[in-house]
Amino acid sequence: MVNRETLEVGTHALEKLDLLISELTSAKNLGTWDIFFGGSAVTWMKRNRIRKCETVARDTKAALSTFKDMLNQDNSIHLDSIDIFEDTRCIDYFLGIIGNIMVQKKIETNLAEANKTRSALAHCLCILENGG
Repeated sequence: MVNRETLEVGTHALEKLDLLISELTSAKNLGTWDIFFGGSAVTWMKRNRIRKCETVARDTKAALSTFKDMLNQDNSIHLDSIDIFEDTRCIDYFLGIIGNIMVQKKIETNLAEANKTRSALAHCLCILENGG
């Protein structure tokens, strides 16, 4: 039987992933504005959002790691390790539109990986909740 604490830690990790997905989506939207309309205000807001994403990603990785450790202790199901945040800092400072496009691609990659991780985690939690 699965430990209730393991489910709580997994749910916490899922909440962190949801926050990361929300922040990445916001950064992606700001990045689109930055590519097409530019302007220092939009660029500044995008960079701040990316910095927040980096912080949330670190917290999310820690929550996922704790959950994976608890799963291993319970000898229950396995959750694959996924690197959920690729560094996006500074590249657009120096490369103009090309840098903006490169950052946008990294944001999209991070968003896809976070969504993939979220799906795997939600599936894992569903199995645990149903006595798997």
